[in-house]
Amino acid sequence: MPLILTPLLTVVLTPSDYGYLGIATIIVSLLRIVIGFNPSLFLITKYFTLSKDQLSKYYTNIFAVIFLTFLVVMSIFTLTVSVLFARYKLDFLLLLILSLTSAFMVVESLILVQFQMEKKAKSFLKYSLISSGLQLCLILVSVVILKLGWKGKLFADLLSELIIFFVLIQYLIKSNLISREVSKSYLKGFVSFSLPLLPHSTSIWIMNFIDRFILGQFVGISEVGQYTVAYNFGLGLSLLFDALQRVWQPYFYEYIQKEDSIIKAKIVKLTWIYYFLSFVVFGILQLLVVTLFPLIIGKSFEKAMVYLPLIFLGYTFQGMYRGIASYLYYLNKTTLLMTITVSSAIMNIVLDVVLIKQNGTIGAAQATCITYIISFLAVQLAVLKIYDMPWFSFSKILKKSK
Repeated sequence: MPLILTPLLTVVLTPSDYGYLGIATIIVSLLRIVIGFNPSLFLITKYFTLSKDQLSKYYTNIFAVIFLTFLVVMSIFTLTVSVLFARYKLDFLLLLILSLTSAFMVVESLILVQFQMEKKAKSFLKYSLISSGLQLCLILVSVVILKLGWKGKLFADLLSELIIFFVLIQYLIKSNLISREVSKSYLKGFVSFSLPLLPHSTSIWIMNFIDRFILGQFVGISEVGQYTVAYNFGLGLSLLFDALQRVWQPYFYEYIQKEDSIIKAKIVKLTWIYYFLSFVVFGILQLLVVTLFPLIIGKSFEKAMVYLPLIFLGYTFQGMYRGIASYLYYLNKTTLLMTITVSSAIMNIVLDVVLIKQNGTIGAAQATCITYIISFLAVQLAVLKIYDMPWFSFSKILKKSK
């Protein structure tokens, strides 16, 4: 949706307005990690080990965590709104809207993951389209017709998420996936898995979004708007990798548990094919963007095209990183993964400050690209070292099996 909306919003908003919207959007992305401790990852990893009764109890306790963390976030905003957010034109009401939107998004993502793990692609598509269609219609009304500007986008996001929240909750109720029991043991089981991963998820957020805040400090909010436009096109590539991951994860976690040499060889083969096709897609997108970008973006945002090649390359390596990181989740090497991502996030902040000071806005794209390349290589090398997979002999194993 950010990609689809970019041509529209770059016509009706100024670069500065788009910069303020970009800051609000990345706050939502951070809140989606903090509120509820990213429960979707818990469901993806644990789904095939849980009975339906256990799953329903976990859902209830996850909702309790979402509610409690929402209250904590609002308490923090109450104390810091005038100090941290005034320069970005975010008052307490707007921060409340962003927090509620984020909480509803967490629930939406969780239930969509339920469809994913059940391999119900049609249900996943149906509810995703309902959600996106609602958002698009409400944004057209609030931003284009009512002319509420960048704040109208935030109001529309909240209303669309509220509606889809009630629609999806009905699915859980009808499927008997919500119990009435808030259990200390289930609460502890969820939190003990998810809380240690919070630094990992936050570090990924830093690598994706901290550059907007640093740009705002060093080059101004208008440049944040330019860079955000380019980054939204990068998100289009990220969505492709996300779709592939959603298809791949249920099968990966189901079959890799069998520890069969032939299955391992097939998984490795598919991983190498995935890497190769990632670069093919990168090349195709480069050609498409050069042709289409000037035709669909407002003239005041044409400068954003300069940042796209580095952003696309960075997201290509991020997509490959997400594929290989599944091995570490399976091996419960979350501490190792956290160490790599936290180190990468720190490196990204340092690179952002140095390269933005030295090269201006394009320094943010350079820092992101370098960070994703190094984080992918670190995880790939870690998997090669700690898990016995036929990375370079898979073809021999598959030939013998025929």
